[in-house]
Amino acid sequence: MGKALPGYKNRITEDGKHKYIAFDEPEATHMKWAFEHLAKGTFATEHVWMMAKERALRCARTSFWEAIKNPVYCGKIIVPKFKEEEMYLAEGIHDPLIPESLFYKVQDIINGRRRNYLNGGANASSPEVYPLRGFLTCPLCGRNMTGSSSKGRRALYYYYHCKISCKQRFRADFVNEQFERELKRFIPRKGMAELFEMVICDAYNDDSKFLQSQRRRIVEVITNNNNRSTKARELLLTDTLTSDEYKLIKSECDEAIIRCEAELKELENKVSHGLNIELMATDALSHLKNLSKLYSEANLEGKRYITGVIFPEKWVFDGKEHHTTKVNEAALLIYHINNKLRHKKTGAKFFENLNSGLVPSAGVEPARFPTGV
Repeated sequence: MGKALPGYKNRITEDGKHKYIAFDEPEATHMKWAFEHLAKGTFATEHVWMMAKERALRCARTSFWEAIKNPVYCGKIIVPKFKEEEMYLAEGIHDPLIPESLFYKVQDIINGRRRNYLNGGANASSPEVYPLRGFLTCPLCGRNMTGSSSKGRRALYYYYHCKISCKQRFRADFVNEQFERELKRFIPRKGMAELFEMVICDAYNDDSKFLQSQRRRIVEVITNNNNRSTKARELLLTDTLTSDEYKLIKSECDEAIIRCEAELKELENKVSHGLNIELMATDALSHLKNLSKLYSEANLEGKRYITGVIFPEKWVFDGKEHHTTKVNEAALLIYHINNKLRHKKTGAKFFENLNSGLVPSAGVEPARFPTGV
């Protein structure tokens, strides 16, 4: 047994016959934190490593890159290829640090298989003065805007700007201020918090049907891949498929089944344990009521998290107005109702006139802000 990965340490049983790995705190907590933040996609892998180092993670850059690709963290071990038997993953006897679904999500993100809408594709670290770098799109050419400073006679001036060939730029402090004003549109107006809480709870109550349909879908995918693998084996025995063709099909089916089983395990966990949706809704609404203050007092990580939650895709600021192709559904609902309230008094008649089309679809949960934001 080689050296344990960061977050684990090598141990041996009391009789000295068996070796195993166990959690190594606080390294295990730091690595779990790193996986969770990599899955969000708000920061580049390099930046997550640097933030983890600030949390006292003892791990070199190269070791970190190698570690986050190792399935040991989700309870699996790699069984290498031996003779005619292909490499495969097996259940380890150690305790997993993270769920399988989280591990595979991180792999998809770092391998670039899936576009991560949480940050609009932003992957560059940003200093405190540029919390929106990576979220802004140039209004002239549509490219991603970056940020840099310009030295004046008396001080440094900070700008969000496009490429040199485009020359579009805005003062960073002005854009940041306008963005904070934009966030105020999504603060529920007086008297509406109760309605939002009721809508969220109603939507969650319908969510059980959604979870059941998801479970059926996953089971169907697993069944189809098992059937496909079985059929391929039969075709191999009748010489319809070559050995290489059969191995390719089996490998594809096995990978799909492993991922589905991880997804199913997470889904079953949600169904069996459930959530205190009333408490979550109350907590989320308390954050929404203070959204602007929450954002202004947050650190860089918190600001980028809030931006990604409200605006899942990049947005455009042309110097006067804001434009975005997509807004969080819950935030859009709040903005829609707030607009109605500009010319209406809060009261029973308004509640009665809200049609059911405003209710979020099943599966929508209130945004949960990270502790310390």
